Amino acid sequence: MPYCTTDELKAWIGKPFAWGVGNAPTDDEGEVIIASLQPDVDGYCRSRYTVPFDPVPDAIKKITLSLAAAQVVAIWLKAAEDNPLYERFRDKERDALKRLADIQAGKFSLMDADDAGTSVPGLPRASTPRDPFFTSADEG
Repeated sequence: MPYCTTDELKAWIGKPFAWGVGNAPTDDEGEVIIASLQPDVDGYCRSRYTVPFDPVPDAIKKITLSLAAAQVVAIWLKAAEDNPLYERFRDKERDALKRLADIQAGKFSLMDADDAGTSVPGLPRASTPRDPFFTSADEG
């Protein structure tokens, strides 16, 4: 079970992206990118959780979306480091990698993700403010 879908990735990246046009990846390439990330995500999480995740916690889905979006946008823009859109996705990628390192080190748990305004299967939703990490490109 992939940790996110191509449709979710399209929504996460947002409106400025023309999927499958020009340098932009196709749906099939998006699926390959998503699938290629799962072993990395699992590697960070396996010491604390049973992987692969099923069902997928929202925090893991959003981490995967951030990592995949950075790769897709890099392909689309040919890694134009001076492009502000590219930099925004690179920042989210760095945040996702830090979050994975925090999960691995025990500094962040998927239970904490519920406190960030996301849900973990089987837990009630929190009413606390959203963690900015867990927002799509269109949300901020």
